[in-house]
Amino acid sequence: MLKKVIPIFIISILFILNSCQYFSLIDYKEWCENNGRTPAFVFRNGEVRTTKTLMNQIEIVAVEGNWPQPDEFVTGPVLLQGRYVYLSDFYIGKYEITYEQWTEVRTWALSNGYFNISAGGDSNGYPVIKISWNDIMVWCNALSEKEGLIPCYTYIGNIIRNASDTTACNNSVFTIINSGYRLQTEAEWEFAARGGTLSKKYIFPGSNDRNQSGWYYENAGAVKAVGKKIANELGLYDTYGNVWEKCTDWNSTITPGITEINPTGPPSDVSTLFHRSRVGEGIWDSSGGVFPTPYEHRNISVSTDINDDTGFRVTRTKTE
Repeated sequence: MLKKVIPIFIISILFILNSCQYFSLIDYKEWCENNGRTPAFVFRNGEVRTTKTLMNQIEIVAVEGNWPQPDEFVTGPVLLQGRYVYLSDFYIGKYEITYEQWTEVRTWALSNGYFNISAGGDSNGYPVIKISWNDIMVWCNALSEKEGLIPCYTYIGNIIRNASDTTACNNSVFTIINSGYRLQTEAEWEFAARGGTLSKKYIFPGSNDRNQSGWYYENAGAVKAVGKKIANELGLYDTYGNVWEKCTDWNSTITPGITEINPTGPPSDVSTLFHRSRVGEGIWDSSGGVFPTPYEHRNISVSTDINDDTGFRVTRTKTE
């Protein structure tokens, strides 16, 4: 009797495993819909999540990294800025943060223990501009607390809540593994702008036609509303042109040929207080230039600088 049961048991297990493998290939949402189930969020390239407490919701897109997970096939590191990089899964803003989103969070923050966050500029539906890196860092902390998440920027163990506190801001500790909202690292920005693991190797994000992909000095003349050009392979808008997008990295020299895992740049750059910004080749007020690819146009600015051509999009580390 036992001899008969064991083969049947093994066959059953193999059938279940085979069924699971097959199920992973079908569309999960469609299966749920056909079977009367409510789909749970599945972390998959391009899947969108939204903030829970804002009237002007912020949409973030899932980006599958290339860092090995258990039983996961990985093709190897990606070459970014001359170095080989592995990245974990993360979320990144579908659009640049708009003026009304900035204003809503800022208004809440100033009533809940936050101080000296710049009002920003431009109009609803347009990227918020005239804000500094320090403003953005503190704003991200406020959004994180409003959403019940753990902020990513601290100083001596305390959440940074004052954008004019230069000591705290210039010596901020960035904790990438926390659940809160933050700026993306430069590596995350370029990886996502290129389309992540879904990249089709277009010359520009989502297209080989720069006029379809974004706003630049020849077709704009001013900052434009978000989301008016085509999206890239991940569903991100405006990673080419429009405004510069702040990154979380302090400025540093990248050593060509090295391999890094989730690089975040140096802990600080208090000698210059420069942070990096990234944008596709040519912003709306620039004469452009010649770059190795349109994804490698980069800039640095002092963390207190406020400009009318610089904005940002938010990012979160996948923590669940």
